[in-house]
Amino acid sequence: ATNNITFFNGCKEAPTEGGSDWGNCNPRDSTFFRNFGGFQWYDVGQQHILTDSTFRNCRADWKRCSNGGTHECDGVAVFTSLTHSDQFVPEQMQITSNIKYENSGQLWRYSTSLQDPTGVTVSGRLQNWYDADGTASTLGVRTQIGSARANDWWKTNDKCQLYAEAYRCPMNPQDAAASVIIQTSTYKSDEERIGNGICANGHSGDIVCPVLAQASHFGITDEKAGLSVAVNGKMTGPLIAGSGGWFIRYTQGTPKTLTFSSVQVAMKDNLLLALPYPAGTQFNIYHKGAAWCDPSWGICS
Repeated sequence: ATNNITFFNGCKEAPTEGGSDWGNCNPRDSTFFRNFGGFQWYDVGQQHILTDSTFRNCRADWKRCSNGGTHECDGVAVFTSLTHSDQFVPEQMQITSNIKYENSGQLWRYSTSLQDPTGVTVSGRLQNWYDADGTASTLGVRTQIGSARANDWWKTNDKCQLYAEAYRCPMNPQDAAASVIIQTSTYKSDEERIGNGICANGHSGDIVCPVLAQASHFGITDEKAGLSVAVNGKMTGPLIAGSGGWFIRYTQGTPKTLTFSSVQVAMKDNLLLALPYPAGTQFNIYHKGAAWCDPSWGICS
């Protein structure tokens, strides 16, 4: 049966199927009913833990949304992930369990489409969430959800299902996810311009965020199936137990100096990174205390 809704403040002339004019509606009505959703994940620096929740009647197929197939209500989904930014991009930030859907349509969506001027963004490539019991993904088992805009970076095994531009992948017992920011000596001047000339927080297609490297999981020979790493060097991705780590190849050669920060790896997990260097290369490796850490505390060596 076709769903319908009750407007908050009504319309001068109620929109009708096949030729509606949303301009006849109160802005509160037209905006809400074309874009409502259950939960919007934030884009960086947050920890969302969502449990024991039921989402009802979250769907876009009600009568006044059809409008001749013009997708008037594409903004409606249970979950929305923010994908507009090359500047503010996600680590692993969200986890769900015991999620239920009742009379709901699309489970999740991205806030921008590939046809938008922004195209594929860094935030679009890194979108992910951990579904601890498979109820949000509807797989019924522990599941990693990750963006298909990063090629097959988030496709962790052959049992993954592609749904709404994301892979929902059943996880093996030792599978996990991790995140790290990699800054370089070679591209330091570009990194200093993030948010001010390149890698913007949303744009009209005129601000680039250059890709510097490709990352792939050990054992994957096709680099195009992996993650494109941009000037904004945050990398977030799955730790596939049967793989072992990430291989990173910079297009112009591995920079002489690399700085790793904001490392997000669970204590029980290991993140192994591999980069190509000429045979015989010697390394100086050291750990630097956080800027807020006072050496007088005796714990910053």
